[in-house]
Amino acid sequence: MASYAPLFARLRYAQWSPNMIWFDGERSYASPSYYIQKLYSTQIGTHLLQTIADTEEIPFVVSYDREAGALFIKLANPLDRNVSVKIESDFSLADQGEVQVIQADEEEVNSIESPRRVAPITSAFACFDGMEYEVGAKSFHVLKIFRKDK
Repeated sequence: MASYAPLFARLRYAQWSPNMIWFDGERSYASPSYYIQKLYSTQIGTHLLQTIADTEEIPFVVSYDREAGALFIKLANPLDRNVSVKIESDFSLADQGEVQVIQADEEEVNSIESPRRVAPITSAFACFDGMEYEVGAKSFHVLKIFRKDK
């Protein structure tokens, strides 16, 4: 479980800024932190997998949802450069996966005028065992890959 406090803040009435959801009388927007927390809490497996990293340049975690047959790989790249990671699995992987990416410069923020400037973008990607995956600079990625035999 994760917690974050305070969660809500009314614009121009907050005493500090690390809140997750901002609102005025008519509209609202979520902070980039909200979207990261949401991805961590919704894109999860039932089992945490043991992983081996030749070089661990960036933080990552891998889990597996046994019922859905889905592998979840979360990659956080705080560096100013792209990092390439090799993905190998004991599972036979489906040919296509789904990735959700949040990527922005540190000074970019969401606002009432631009509520999804820094938010996840979902797309499909081709996948195969032993593939190289490029993790962009200043980004967070959640890869969802299904087993071929599920």
